[in-house]
Amino acid sequence: MNMDDKALRYLNKVNDHEQYPASRCAMGDDIYMYGRSSSSSAEAMNKANSMVRERHAVDCVNAVLLWLKLEKTRYEEHRTTAWEWNEVLTPYAKKKCEVLFRNVNHCLYNISILQHAERFVFNVKRHDSPTMRTCYFMKEEVKGSVFGGCSRSFPKTHALQCHHVIAVVKSTRITDLTMSNCMPYWWMTDCWHEQYPVNSGIEYLDMETLMNTLPEDQQTKNPFRYCPPFAAPNKRGRPKGMARIPSPIEKSSRKKRKVMDKKRLETVVESLMAEDDAP
Repeated sequence: MNMDDKALRYLNKVNDHEQYPASRCAMGDDIYMYGRSSSSSAEAMNKANSMVRERHAVDCVNAVLLWLKLEKTRYEEHRTTAWEWNEVLTPYAKKKCEVLFRNVNHCLYNISILQHAERFVFNVKRHDSPTMRTCYFMKEEVKGSVFGGCSRSFPKTHALQCHHVIAVVKSTRITDLTMSNCMPYWWMTDCWHEQYPVNSGIEYLDMETLMNTLPEDQQTKNPFRYCPPFAAPNKRGRPKGMARIPSPIEKSSRKKRKVMDKKRLETVVESLMAEDDAP
């Protein structure tokens, strides 16, 4: 494979556990990854906080207050959603689990049970593959989960069961092994409830609360107002150096000049087309 010298030098500077999921998970038995992250999550949060970013150019205090208010609203929404859910697995985990189990036919696998003191160990091999995989489940549940692993790196790098483990579950070799308890604990609703306790919340500081924190001699009767939405967009930040910010009249004249130039150009084009159409 041909690679640019600059890219090759960069890859050689980065440690393997910082760029390869399998190398990261190999650092310990209790290290798992949730797949590979991308810039889409960061871009989604940028869009969610767009109102804060717009007002930041006008008033930093307004932007911070609005940011705290948005975080409080999101937290309460997630807490309500978590405690209204009654299934064993979270909605996302249930969706992923159904897709994984739907695409596996256990009749296409050879499964043999091995003896082990603390685990259920299996040798699993697909009929059309020469590779033998070793899977295992814990004999005792940990918070309702017997999640184990496989010699394939998929369960470690994605925190989900691979098709070899799913084939064992669907074969019913272990009677108490189900689609729910074979998943890791962090995909379960109980863990979701622990992240959002039912009586928890975020205190939001509004203008009145902030005003009451000031000494009496600094308090004023002038009303405080939030930055209106129409004042936030298209606002410039701090000017660089001695850069001059044009006035609204100058901006308006520039817009009029652009409109006039566009109309003149359309007139010239129409005249040229008329000349071409003339006999």
